[in-house]
Amino acid sequence: TRDIHPSPFSHTTAGIEHHASALNTILMQDFISYASPWTNYLILFAFAALLGFLIPRLNIGVVLVVVGVISGAFLVEAILVFKYFKYVHFFLVPYVQVVVILIAVIGYKVLTEEENVKYIRSTFSKFVAKDIVNELLANPESLKLGGEKKEITVFFSDIRGFTTMSESLSPEDLVYLLNDYLSTMTDLVISYRGTIDKYMGDAIMAFWGAPISNEDHAYYACIASIVQLEELHKLQARWAEQGYPIIDIGIGLNSGYAVVGNMGSSHRMDYTVMGDTINLGSRLEGTNKQYGTRIIISEFTYAKVKDRVYTRELDDIRVKGKNEPVKIYELIGLVNPEDAAKFRTQVT
Repeated sequence: TRDIHPSPFSHTTAGIEHHASALNTILMQDFISYASPWTNYLILFAFAALLGFLIPRLNIGVVLVVVGVISGAFLVEAILVFKYFKYVHFFLVPYVQVVVILIAVIGYKVLTEEENVKYIRSTFSKFVAKDIVNELLANPESLKLGGEKKEITVFFSDIRGFTTMSESLSPEDLVYLLNDYLSTMTDLVISYRGTIDKYMGDAIMAFWGAPISNEDHAYYACIASIVQLEELHKLQARWAEQGYPIIDIGIGLNSGYAVVGNMGSSHRMDYTVMGDTINLGSRLEGTNKQYGTRIIISEFTYAKVKDRVYTRELDDIRVKGKNEPVKIYELIGLVNPEDAAKFRTQVT
């Protein structure tokens, strides 16, 4: 009983068995061999390279499944290699490496994605509808510095005689009146899936069809414009009761391709649109003064909505930078007035 010693296979192995096992190993030349340091380093490098390739390209859930499968395969490989070839290489160290890398990368992704969420919400929550913000959160890559060519409908509105009116009001009254007007008009643009580009004093520039594509961008813009005039009439009645001057506006709509994206520098960017489509939309807004109208749309917008709106053909006008004249129409109303409620989304 004194000749009992522990072994890798049992705690009660007789000493004679130890000697017999050693003698059998010598006679059979069945020695255990250990991997060189370079082989072990190569294994570690292979795991690191594999993780580096997979993690940026797959979501975390898929990465965890794939890494689990690879780790299981590595375990089977280590057992089989030792059983048949008596060869030993790094075993636990690669697992520790995998865990450390996953924790580090997942932590980094969580932090950076949280920053992306904050950036998108702060950039767009006050300019577009909530559902558009949610779509952007699912694809933050679309907000990198740069632009792309997209078909949109651009909107310009301006207050008539604002300079004269501002001279007759105190700064406090002017700010109140302007904020009341801009708040109402902005909410309407956003509720009809539009994007506010910028405010230029009393003017509003907005567009439909970006950052989220919307094949019905022209119709949404037309509905928003018509509803804006309806809401303006309510505001005018309230302002008259309060003793404020009556605000009237003109709106111009144009559809076409434009460059859409973040313009500026890595430190200061504006999400905006550029191109001839934008210039024509701006000119149409000012053209209302000449024809005594409230909403003018171009022939390009008209072509997309002609079966769903009532219009009046106004004229063919020649715009600077274009050789061919552009036909313009006054937008009067909707063929289906119930679309004003049907197409509207909730502003939060």
